[in-house]
Amino acid sequence: MDRLLSEDTIISHLEEELNPADLNALASTCKSISSALTNDSFWKRKTDQDFGSLFTIYHFFTTTSVDVAPDLRVKYMHPPSSGWRHYYQTKHDKLSQTDQAVLKKQTQQEVEDATLALEKCIEEDNSLSFNHLVSKMLWILDLIPHQGGCYYVLASILYYLHHDDQADFVLKEGRRMDPGFQPLAALEFDLNNERWAQNQPQQHLPPPPQSSQHVSQRRRSSLKLPVLDPDGTALSPPLLQVLDTLFAAFDKDQDDALRNEELDHYVFSTNGQHPSQDFLEAMGQRFGANDKGWLTKAGFMAFYLEQTLGDQDETRKDIAAHGYDSYEMDEGIRIPARLVGFEED
Repeated sequence: MDRLLSEDTIISHLEEELNPADLNALASTCKSISSALTNDSFWKRKTDQDFGSLFTIYHFFTTTSVDVAPDLRVKYMHPPSSGWRHYYQTKHDKLSQTDQAVLKKQTQQEVEDATLALEKCIEEDNSLSFNHLVSKMLWILDLIPHQGGCYYVLASILYYLHHDDQADFVLKEGRRMDPGFQPLAALEFDLNNERWAQNQPQQHLPPPPQSSQHVSQRRRSSLKLPVLDPDGTALSPPLLQVLDTLFAAFDKDQDDALRNEELDHYVFSTNGQHPSQDFLEAMGQRFGANDKGWLTKAGFMAFYLEQTLGDQDETRKDIAAHGYDSYEMDEGIRIPARLVGFEED
């Protein structure tokens, strides 16, 4: 069994790394590889590995309201009649005759235009235009498998249509095919964050801190903690102090970064949900990571700046889960209830 597992692992690596000519040459010297090359499922996997899982992605859209172009229906509805090996070799030869870098650059404007058109469709709730956008992106990917912008548009449409699992698949496929296309990581983070926010249980906030009887007799009122500065462009000093305290509390090893276990603990303590490994990695990639890929303190602050600029109440809800939800007003002076104690006169 160990020997078989070892052979499968080796073949899997060769499947990912070698082109058809090298595979055929190696097969002439190795019976196991020669046998693997006669298996059509091997070439199906290699097709997905090298050219993207376009057949799978096409079928995702057949379960939606999107009406894909008829010529794509002919192309992707059924497995190739000539078999996956012939399909792979034909497509490999075709793409080898083109300059993929030049083609990618030439189609970049089309992808950017499609992204703008997508935003307009969503704003106007015009899902009929998705038909053209999906068809166009699939045609570009047929010619340029590593065009990350196409995966971005396709994943966005699937998510808008509430096909979340399929959107996640397309995002991951896009990141695999075009790792340098950063908007994919940002979109994956946003989608996961929104899904967790929708699914999180209602928070049970801790009781407010107990003050002395003398202080409780003073005239005071509960106010929302100001989360932005007066210009509305940066985090307020009180919120920065709260976030600094929270970061220090969860940074157990005090290395100015939240390793995955620490970040998981923070998210769970805040939202009641354990995040996925992809989410943890995306946080660092998008907002700032150290050389180990862990979210830095600056990245933690950058995340909260972006979130707060978009939704102040979401940030207030986060800090409320840790008890930092109000200020006390005492003779015009605002005192963070959880950051400092009440002083006796």
